[in-house]
Amino acid sequence: MVTKEESDRFLTSWNDTAVEYPQEKCIHQLFEKQVEKTPNSVAVVFEEQQLTYRELNGKANQLARHLQDLGVRPEVLVGLCIDRSLDMIIAMLGILKAGGAYVPLDPAYPTERLALMVEDAGLSIVVTQEKLATKLLDLATLATSSRMVSLDNDREKISQQSLENLDSKLSSENLAYIIYTSGSTGKPKGVQIAHKSVVNLLQAIATCPGLGAGDTMLAVTTISFDVSVPEIYGVLTIGGRVVLASREVVKDPPQLMELLASQNPTVMSATPATWRMLLDAGWQGSQKLKIISTGESLSRELADKLLEKCGSLWNLYGPTEITVWATIYQVKPGEGAVAIGRPIANTQTYILDPDRKQVPIGEPGELHIGGAGLARGYLNRPKLTAEKFIPNPFSKEPNSRLYKTGDLARYLPDGNIECLGRIDHQVKIRGYRIELGEIEAALNKHPDVKQAVVTAREDIPNQKRLVAYLVPGSEAEEDVAKQTEQWQKIWDEAYIQPDDGQDGSFHIGGWNDSYTGKDLDPEQVREWVEHTVERILSLQPERLLEIGCGTGLLLFRMASQCEYYYATDLSGEAISYLEREIGNSELASSVVLRQTPADGLGEIVNEPFDTAISNSVIQFFPSIEYLVQVIETAVQLVEPGGQIFLGDVLSLPLLEMFHVSVQLYQAPASLSIAELRQRIVSRLSREQRLIIDPEFFIALKEYLPQISHVEIQLKRGSYQNELTRFRYDVVLHLGKKVSSPTESPTYINWEENPPLTPPLEGGECLTPLEEGECLTIDAVCQKLVESSPEMLVVTRIPNARIWGDVQAMALLASSNCPETVGELQQKITQNGIEPEEWWELQKKVPYRMNITWSGNGADGYYDVIFLRNDTNLIADSTLISPQKPKLKPWSAYANQPYTRTKHSQLIPQLRNFLQEKLPDYMMPSAFVVLDQLPLTPSEKVDRRALPAPDKSRPVLDVELVAPRTPTEEILAGIWGEVLSINEVGVFDNFFMLGGDSIGATQLISRVRDTFQIELSLHRLFESPTVAEFGELILGATRQQLAAIQPVSRDEELPLSFAEQRLWFLDQLQEGSVVYNEQEGLRLSGSLYVEALEKAVQEIIRRHESLRTNYQAITGSPVRVIHPELDLKIPIVDLQQLPPEEKLKEVQRLGEREIQQPFDLANDSLVRVTLLQLAVDDYVLLLTMHHIITDGWSTGVFSHELEVLYGAYVQGKLSPLSQLPIQYTDFACWQRQPATAETLAPQLDYWKQQLAGAPPLL
Repeated sequence: MVTKEESDRFLTSWNDTAVEYPQEKCIHQLFEKQVEKTPNSVAVVFEEQQLTYRELNGKANQLARHLQDLGVRPEVLVGLCIDRSLDMIIAMLGILKAGGAYVPLDPAYPTERLALMVEDAGLSIVVTQEKLATKLLDLATLATSSRMVSLDNDREKISQQSLENLDSKLSSENLAYIIYTSGSTGKPKGVQIAHKSVVNLLQAIATCPGLGAGDTMLAVTTISFDVSVPEIYGVLTIGGRVVLASREVVKDPPQLMELLASQNPTVMSATPATWRMLLDAGWQGSQKLKIISTGESLSRELADKLLEKCGSLWNLYGPTEITVWATIYQVKPGEGAVAIGRPIANTQTYILDPDRKQVPIGEPGELHIGGAGLARGYLNRPKLTAEKFIPNPFSKEPNSRLYKTGDLARYLPDGNIECLGRIDHQVKIRGYRIELGEIEAALNKHPDVKQAVVTAREDIPNQKRLVAYLVPGSEAEEDVAKQTEQWQKIWDEAYIQPDDGQDGSFHIGGWNDSYTGKDLDPEQVREWVEHTVERILSLQPERLLEIGCGTGLLLFRMASQCEYYYATDLSGEAISYLEREIGNSELASSVVLRQTPADGLGEIVNEPFDTAISNSVIQFFPSIEYLVQVIETAVQLVEPGGQIFLGDVLSLPLLEMFHVSVQLYQAPASLSIAELRQRIVSRLSREQRLIIDPEFFIALKEYLPQISHVEIQLKRGSYQNELTRFRYDVVLHLGKKVSSPTESPTYINWEENPPLTPPLEGGECLTPLEEGECLTIDAVCQKLVESSPEMLVVTRIPNARIWGDVQAMALLASSNCPETVGELQQKITQNGIEPEEWWELQKKVPYRMNITWSGNGADGYYDVIFLRNDTNLIADSTLISPQKPKLKPWSAYANQPYTRTKHSQLIPQLRNFLQEKLPDYMMPSAFVVLDQLPLTPSEKVDRRALPAPDKSRPVLDVELVAPRTPTEEILAGIWGEVLSINEVGVFDNFFMLGGDSIGATQLISRVRDTFQIELSLHRLFESPTVAEFGELILGATRQQLAAIQPVSRDEELPLSFAEQRLWFLDQLQEGSVVYNEQEGLRLSGSLYVEALEKAVQEIIRRHESLRTNYQAITGSPVRVIHPELDLKIPIVDLQQLPPEEKLKEVQRLGEREIQQPFDLANDSLVRVTLLQLAVDDYVLLLTMHHIITDGWSTGVFSHELEVLYGAYVQGKLSPLSQLPIQYTDFACWQRQPATAETLAPQLDYWKQQLAGAPPLL
């Protein structure tokens, strides 16, 4: 109960927010007033352009007059489909000045969504740009009924209008804009906001968090999201400056960081997802910056990080329906959840229960909001408006309303409000009502979790389960030492002494084929080694340092050609192997071997080299920062004029393509594309190696001035394998003195004939080929001989090695992708030129060659560079692309290698962590680790886009050990069937794999049926692994329990133990609804109600439990089975309700039904109601007491209903066989002396467990 003191606080002191504001003014009038004060101040900046207040006002006035000429007046809706630019701001103000209300149409939205918005708003005019007009014309509604104003095409006509302010006869009660938000039915709904509401918001935020003429706002939010309103108008109405970020900059952390640094804003508002993106990219923040976090819940972990990067941090909350923001909270360092604060000026908040009564401090309820910011309602949705905007019972003002937010919240003792999540995120699983937000909040408290979302999924019919989606925090990432130690162990095992008779200089232990899982073909590896050696020796090394020498594949082939060879490796086993192999041979005098990690070179090496190499090693480095550290050390050790060779680097732009290629190879033709995509995503997320963008090495040249040239080359080799297709070599030249080209390079574009105009100024093209002549390698060779250019570049050559993979990627990304792997493979064709064909050309012409990617290579093309032998030019990246790269954070150039140990520690830790905070029924069955959560266009978590957990074994803290005995193999199969996973190890814990009480019951039943042995449920809790449970089975005496037999119904029938427990609880809590179970079955298509009723009636006839009551005789319960039960199914017609209200009414009726108690002695314990949503859409509502049903039974009911209904609509008899026994027979069997003797150990177990417990629990 709410005390009077609490009520007074709620209604007075905590809602005392009344403040004067210019409520008769419109948004543009506030702007015009500011123009008079600061006409020459910069108002808005976009890229290299800017407008002063006077210029912006004049251009907006001209557009406004043009729009008025076209009929724009107060309450006229004007579509606004425009890219982020100065024109966007001009258009927003121009529409307002003309008297209209703008309706943002985001160009990035799908055509279908735009069509729904255009149709719903009935737009007669759309302001746009020419480049977007084609997309808009695709919308049939627009093409026939709307006029488009193209700001670029109509610019001259618009510019002839007057620059002076105009009178639009507008009132502050008129609409300013309509923003569409997602609807529960999938149809967007338009929220109508008046000028008066926006003016109140602008005045409120100018006071708190505070904005002034000296502020610069960095605007990053799409105008389709209401946060753009205060972003833009908030500073334009007080004399500040708006810096508008482009869509591309907002999505790219390095560019956004650069904009933050160059424009030095004082205020920026963004969602937590955007702030997290910046922090992850290495943003260092600014103590001058006022950060506003909005749009989603701000976690304490993120808040604490942001507080270190800014001057102040504010958490602002509010739905679109109350004009952007309703509450505000200044975040300070501390513990616990971040509050959403108190109401802003002229705003009231109330937290109410379902009966719209106030709830006490600390108790959860639905947050309701009233005040000046309330929207007019939803466009064309009067019923939805009436449902969501309700009369305000706490106000004496006429027509005062409250908005029902649907958010669960509670008051904190200090008057601040804490948001607990969505009310509609409440789910029911196995009879328990669960608040998903409570589980999310618990997960987010774990220090190693950056973000967490929990959903209820039903990927398997009638098996609803909780799934947690996690983005690990940086704290969960392993430190470098542990990762290095992990790789050391792996390579020590791989470098064990090879078999006798094997060539000691060609030990390739640990080299496995990603496609087949088998050892790589030695001949293919040998070719790869030979080409690598040839490439390194062409650098003419004399004093060579090898970082990561392994078993000497390169050392044995190059050391004899060097004066001095210093080889290091992480693996002590590898160094020992080399010491044994070299022994007292000739190499012993010139080779030095040392065991050290790559980052330890600086501590043990202190002598100069002319060449350093690291081949097929850096992919095992723990991070890109580690690699930078190693290269910095190597640069110090290599003398000017030398070089660093980094071989066999895995390409980041080709990473997804590599996994597509592997998974396509391994997948059966029948596999669905959806499953293939899931496999690819899973492998991508578990990529353990460091994968690097070639652009990193070009950026490294800017970072380390000692690097004079960077060569990037494709791998050589005639075999099609992963060693040649997705990897590359890099040579970093240090302080090389080379001549400048004496003539401009000559270019040929392979895709075009005649050749493309050269990309470099002053470059020349080869003489075009004769008409009809194809561009071939031989033709290029002929031109080289005839023209003898100093440098020739052939660009855009299709890469035969990956051409099929490029096509596969494109098909997988297309909306017309085939449905199965087999169909996809049939659509893939091979094309392109094998790079090795060009290297063969080198024998015929007096030229050196370099083959490198076109761009980043992901589109399937490469370039060939020819340098005449009489030059000392280097095929540096700058010769092809002379633009200096913009430096990004190092993390932008590589992935973060997945470390199994990292997540294997995290997920078990989380299970243990949650067990201490939540009951078992709230424990997620599966944990899915993601790099980032999917977001909607407004940057909120897109729950619909969360992937289904795959059937692969989850990450555990134990190694996967396959079954070792027939018993373990059978048990592992049962484990996998019950848990729906493909692979189970014998030391995997059933509950850590996602098992729950229902699954445990199923498992025990299957074990009983398979092994003919009786084991109690608690034995699974004691021995939850296959290995432990297998020992129980082997050690137990096979107890031949008497089979369950039908019993006579003429005598008193006892209750089972479970029934007796529930009956007893019902006697203690008469009228309780705690054990009411409910299931809603969605029925789509034409429905024969008579057949449905007949099917339900037959199920009730088949199952005695459904026509059973429980009565007391002399204080003891007995079951009473009725011979028949004539159950009526009432039909509730909801067809007349609007679509968005139907499901809400279903929820309301379901809630009302489940709140009706059952009388176990007299009522039917099953109630069935049919809700009709449309001619072909129904919901069958089943409500039963838990004493006659459980989660498993619901599946049985659904299955039998489907089978029986299908038979009855065809006029057939029931195809279901009669049940040999009923639950009553089980109850009697359970009570017989022989069974009791068998179950005695279970009774003893519980007596021991409860020993010492108080008499009354």
